[in-house]
Amino acid sequence: MAPINDSITMLGELGCDHGLVVTGHNVTIYGLAVEHMLKDQVVWSGEGGAVYFYQSECPYDVTSEWADKGYVAYRVDEGVRSHIAYGIGVYTNFRDHEVWMETAIRTPTVVQRSIVQPFLTFLNGHGGIRSTINGVGPGVGEAGSFELQFFNNDCSWECR
Repeated sequence: MAPINDSITMLGELGCDHGLVVTGHNVTIYGLAVEHMLKDQVVWSGEGGAVYFYQSECPYDVTSEWADKGYVAYRVDEGVRSHIAYGIGVYTNFRDHEVWMETAIRTPTVVQRSIVQPFLTFLNGHGGIRSTINGVGPGVGEAGSFELQFFNNDCSWECR
């Protein structure tokens, strides 16, 4: 039996680029969780997708270069025209470096409004997320302590 490793896994150890890549059409997922991937956490390129609850924690030990490359927790490819998601939650704890993601979720404009009740949580650490989806909606991290923000999809924000 291998010894139990009680140390922290560091960037690059046991890593993979994405937790889920969906290329098929009409895929529905209930209760999706993806954490600590090296690039976008989820990449969705299939039409007619649906997600009912998604929980994602961004990697702890990345540098600002990770955010500068535009990685997000949930990406729907630009060519997709039909996709819905309810309750997408993105958490940050950038433990080692000051990292600011521009947005947690990236979708085509036509899909943006069908992402219902996304939310962000700043758990601890440095930096945070500047916006919820496509550069709009509240961010987290400015307070420097635990913070939770919901983006109410009642279209009080400008739907583009």
